[in-house]
Amino acid sequence: MRSLPRNVVTVRLPKKMIMPGYGGLTIISLGSNVVGPWGTPCETLRRAMDEISRYGVRFILGSMLYRTSPYGSIRQDAFLNAAALIETQIPAHPLIRLFKHIEAQAGRTAGPRWGPRPLDIDIVDYKRTICNWKMREPVLGKCVILPHAEAHKRAFVLRPLLDIAPGWHHPVYGLTAPQMLKKPGVAASGAVLERLECRLWERACSSANLSD
Repeated sequence: MRSLPRNVVTVRLPKKMIMPGYGGLTIISLGSNVVGPWGTPCETLRRAMDEISRYGVRFILGSMLYRTSPYGSIRQDAFLNAAALIETQIPAHPLIRLFKHIEAQAGRTAGPRWGPRPLDIDIVDYKRTICNWKMREPVLGKCVILPHAEAHKRAFVLRPLLDIAPGWHHPVYGLTAPQMLKKPGVAASGAVLERLECRLWERACSSANLSD
């Protein structure tokens, strides 16, 4: 098992921020829409899982792969998105930093918000932790916001999440993924274009179906 990169500082969240439920597991979202040093978007997502597991993170379940429309106003190729249920002892802040490190390894560089990228990894829910939310709204500008500040508004996050955690409720709003998908504008926000009959970890998928 690899040790954390040197620039990842271990900072534990106060215990009072952590709510019980969902077995102490963490939900992450992954996405890619450009070829990078690790290959096609499909190859990149799978390589990302391999890299994450080297740091002692255990994958419990992975979603199907979804082709989704880009989020935001920038013209770009469709994304491949997935979600995974993981178990880890790494605290939230170092885990975010680790994901940024892996994104950089996959070729991600600074660019416009919601622009194309070879890899994006986000924590959707870290062990039911609520951090930097006030009056049921995220406190923007903080380096750690849990649950994710925008996940409840994004179909490309919520639909894959349904595959791995159908009984999950948002820690702040208490809503399920289907309930949030019915909110005005959510289903069209990073809309699902196609559900691919292939799970995130399976190796047998045809790259011709996944690399466009």
